[in-house]
Amino acid sequence: LKYHKKFINKYLDALEKEIHSTYHNEELETIYIGGGTPSALDIKQLEKLFKIINTLKISNLKEYTIECNFDSITKEKLDLFKKYKINRISFGLESTINKNLKLLERNLDKDKVKEIINYCHKIGINNINVDLIYALPNETIDDLKKDLDFIKSLDITHISTYSLMIEEHTILNNKDEYINYINNLSLNKGYHMVLLVVTDIYKNGSYLFYTNNSDEIVSDAFSINNISEGVYIDKMVSRKKQIVPKLMEVMR
Repeated sequence: LKYHKKFINKYLDALEKEIHSTYHNEELETIYIGGGTPSALDIKQLEKLFKIINTLKISNLKEYTIECNFDSITKEKLDLFKKYKINRISFGLESTINKNLKLLERNLDKDKVKEIINYCHKIGINNINVDLIYALPNETIDDLKKDLDFIKSLDITHISTYSLMIEEHTILNNKDEYINYINNLSLNKGYHMVLLVVTDIYKNGSYLFYTNNSDEIVSDAFSINNISEGVYIDKMVSRKKQIVPKLMEVMR
C-alpha cells in the first residue's frame, strides 16, 4: 500500500489545525484511529500523529485503538504504539486465500501474521481484532472454512466479519463485473456463509463476534458475546425475516 508522503503531511497539518480550532478540552474515553490504513504512515508521521492526539485530554482513556495492515506493520511501529499507550489493534487480514487476496490486491504472509500478533502480546498489547471478508466472487464454503480455521488459531480477542461491499472510489467499483456480482449476490450463498461464520465461532466459544452484512443478506449488524451464562445476541435486524428464526435456532 503506497501513500503519498506530501499528502499525509498536509493531512496531519490540517488535523492539528482543526483540533486546535474545534476542541474544547473535553475528556475523552475512547480513540479510534482508522478508516484508511494508519500503519502505512512511516515512523516520523506516526509520531507526529500521536503528538497531535496527545494535546487532547486523554489521561483516562479506556480504549485506544489503531487500524493496521499486516503488509505495512513492523515491530518498530508496534513499539511506537506501545510508547503512546495504544491498547487495542484492529488488523485487516480480510482473507488467507490467494484468489481472494489477488481480487482485493493484497498480500499476506501467514508467518508474519503470527509473528506480529505474538509480538503484540510480548509488548503488552493484548486486545486484538482481526477483520475477515466473506462472500467474495468465486469464494467457496471450503475457502471460508480455511480462513476461519486460520483466524481461530491466532491468539486474538475479537473477530469482525463483513460481506463484500463495493465502495465508491475503490478499484472494485470501477469494474462492472464486481458491481453486477454484488447486485446479484444470491441470498442462498450469503445466508450459508453467514450461518457458517456464526456457528463456527459459536462452537469455538471464545470470541466477541461482530458481523456486518450487505442489505441483500442482513441489513444491520448483530453481535454475539460470550458471557458466563452462555452466548446471547445483542442485536439482529433483518430485511430477510427468514434468516432471523434460523439463526436463533442455531444459537439455542
